[in-house]
Amino acid sequence: MVELLLQCKATCNSFDKKDRRAVHWAAYMGHTEVISLLVKHGAEVNVRDKELYTPLHAAAANGRLSAVQLLLKLGAEADAPNSSGNTPLHVACLNGKEDVVYELLAARACLSARNCRGQTPLHYAAASTHGAGCLEVLISAHADVNAQSLDGRTPLHMTAIHGRFTRAQTLIDSGARVDAADCSGCTALHVAARHGHDLLVGSLLLAAATCDTHGRSGMTPLHMAAIGGYTECCRKLLQAGANPNAKDEKGRNAVHLAAFGGNPETLKLLIGRGGCYDVCDSFERLPIHYSACGPDHACLAQLLTLGSSANQLDVDRCTPLHLAVAKVASAPKSNSMNFQSEGVADSNDWDARHMAVEILLEHNAQPSLPDKDGLTPLHYAAASGLVSALSVMLSVMNVEEVRLTTSPKGVTPLHLAAWGGHRECLDALLSAGCEVDTQEEHGWTPAALAAQRGHAECLSALLERGASCRMLLHSAASQGQIECLWIILECANNPKKAVNATDKNGRTPLMYAVLNGHKDCMNALLENGAAVEIKDKSRRTALFRAAFGGNEDCVSALLQRGANRLHRDEMGKTPVHLAAACGNAGALSLLLEHGGCCCDELFDHGEFTPLHWACYGGHDSCVKVLLENSKAKEFCGNSFSPLHCAAFQGSELCLDLLFNFFGKDIVHLRDKNKRTALHAAAFHDSVLCLQVLIKEGADVNAVDCKGRTPLMMAARSGNSKAIEVLLEQKADVLLQDRDGNTLLHHACLQKQDASVATVLEKADFVKLINMTNANMKTALHVAARNGLIDATQALLMKGADVLATDVNGHTPALSCARSSEVAECLALILAVMPPPNPFRMDSFSRVGSMYQQNRMAEPLGETRTDHTSESYQSSDSEYY
Repeated sequence: MVELLLQCKATCNSFDKKDRRAVHWAAYMGHTEVISLLVKHGAEVNVRDKELYTPLHAAAANGRLSAVQLLLKLGAEADAPNSSGNTPLHVACLNGKEDVVYELLAARACLSARNCRGQTPLHYAAASTHGAGCLEVLISAHADVNAQSLDGRTPLHMTAIHGRFTRAQTLIDSGARVDAADCSGCTALHVAARHGHDLLVGSLLLAAATCDTHGRSGMTPLHMAAIGGYTECCRKLLQAGANPNAKDEKGRNAVHLAAFGGNPETLKLLIGRGGCYDVCDSFERLPIHYSACGPDHACLAQLLTLGSSANQLDVDRCTPLHLAVAKVASAPKSNSMNFQSEGVADSNDWDARHMAVEILLEHNAQPSLPDKDGLTPLHYAAASGLVSALSVMLSVMNVEEVRLTTSPKGVTPLHLAAWGGHRECLDALLSAGCEVDTQEEHGWTPAALAAQRGHAECLSALLERGASCRMLLHSAASQGQIECLWIILECANNPKKAVNATDKNGRTPLMYAVLNGHKDCMNALLENGAAVEIKDKSRRTALFRAAFGGNEDCVSALLQRGANRLHRDEMGKTPVHLAAACGNAGALSLLLEHGGCCCDELFDHGEFTPLHWACYGGHDSCVKVLLENSKAKEFCGNSFSPLHCAAFQGSELCLDLLFNFFGKDIVHLRDKNKRTALHAAAFHDSVLCLQVLIKEGADVNAVDCKGRTPLMMAARSGNSKAIEVLLEQKADVLLQDRDGNTLLHHACLQKQDASVATVLEKADFVKLINMTNANMKTALHVAARNGLIDATQALLMKGADVLATDVNGHTPALSCARSSEVAECLALILAVMPPPNPFRMDSFSRVGSMYQQNRMAEPLGETRTDHTSESYQSSDSEYY
């Protein structure tokens, strides 16, 4: 049939969805005649599928010896790796094809080939189900029995994982090192003990394996066997001299781990052989702590019978009872009601927890003992939803104890039960006497938590017990819990009064609902009489929060109910300002469409319009909406114009919109400090905005009221990219401000080493470098004074004058002194010193290196003198 298909011009190299060719399948099935025929018609012997398997891999995997022989004869690569790095020899060993292994070795296949995990064929033969014969063949071919994979495992480790007793013995007899450790420090004995292979443990011990070697996390083989509850493994290790009190990295001995493992026979064996049950680990925990959260209560009972304390505190002041009820969820913590525990125990675990709690209580465990955060086992059980364990603890406590069970932050078990939505725990606590309206430090009641979390059943139970409805609507509305919201409204004596109640900030439930875009809650509140014009302490209405949140349905609903879009808050802002500032273009459109005065006339207390705020936020969509609704021909309000705002924030899209609407002349606008938008862009390193402004005709040498250019602003801020752009546009580097400072002075004044380096690299610095300011100081004076090592070195290398004197007659060297008096003393000393060796740059570099290594030295203090002018200090605490 194959021959007929080929005669009919079937393509022998066609492939399936896994890129397998016909020759792969022929090899896998062992059809040698078909393989020969396919190769004769052009099939590639070493063709690969998506996983890089060759036909030889396929034949080796299925043990097709004749196919393997033929493919090797036809030139197949014996060591071709697949995508996992496995050669055909790896694959043959994995599948236990002993005869194929013989054939591949005869064809000189690499005996020590490693895959992507560093494993050799011997690793696979040691581990695979049917690899025993392959292992014998490889060892007889002198395979390295101690070869380690990337994780450090030897073939002996692989036998230990799967309990290959016979193969392990073969490896040991062939010279395998029994104490070879992997990357985590575990030997084959660790691995065998962890998996409970007692026969192999015995074999390794007979081969003189060390029984107290510390492996992963510092655990010995005995630790490994103990945590798994493998009694026979423990017995053999103890008979071989293993120390039952050896500790791991966390200070735990084998008894700790056996207690956690839950096998009482193992625990009894270890204690009977001298294992200490009254020794604490690094967390101050006894074995009883571990047994309390283990899977079997028999170990717990055994330790209590031996005399372990049921109230022993660990480093977190947790008792075994804490851990018993915290097994399912981490111990809850109170931090602004951000509790970690929300999980509910599954039914299979409840019985074990219940039994552990009962046993501990029988041995006088105290359910009212607090941990370091003030949380008791009662808190833990409530947070975990362990109602049976909770009920047992409540049964041994009186009403007063239950009522007083609270953390230092005011968190009660009832809070945690409500937070987690544990209705049964809630009922149990209420029946035991917990106060229904108790508040924690932030004012949260259990009912408020249930409402916020959407636990309707818990909320109903609390309301039935008389919980106050006050502020519950706020909690439900803020999180969009509509079911809880309706429950609260049904229970309220006066729904209209309830929906308009204000919290300590003057905010209503409606404000919280619209802020987070919860339309269902908003509609329910409006239907029950929520007022839209109530103002909070900042004089903001619900419409402000809807504009801030950006939900268009909420904005529309409030406007239809008569909300005033032009109402002003304490800062003079309207909802229009907030929508523009937050980039909510849809909400902004609705506000503008609702009628009223033009948005150009809306000024806040800073005389900023919505257009200012939209540009300052870089919200081009809002800018577009505002311009579409604008009738202005020029900017209104604050002289720090929308163009300045857009440039300052680096929004070239906003700049384009402004230029298209107002024309190119706005590029020359100045604020009250005579700064242009180019100054703002340079200060904020807005390179794209710089390019747009320059393209529209901005003056690169424009000066502000202090005589500073955009280039100076960029230098002061350390904005190297902006400096490069301005220099490319021929900005004048020789300009000086009112105090005579150049851009180099400004860079040094603000301690911007990068700016100095950029200017000296990109600009013509010959005239610039020694220019002086009003105090006759050069940039080198300022750099030295401010301790700028890199800038000082760069200036010196470019030829800065080291002998230039300022108005006080001080050179740059004397400027390093912390005061003029110290400088005078230094000058007197230098005057009588013998001439130094000629200054060399290589020695300077070494000095510079020393300074670099000692940059943590205490900075020199500064003392102003009458000779130090205002120009020597930065007069701007911030830009705008």
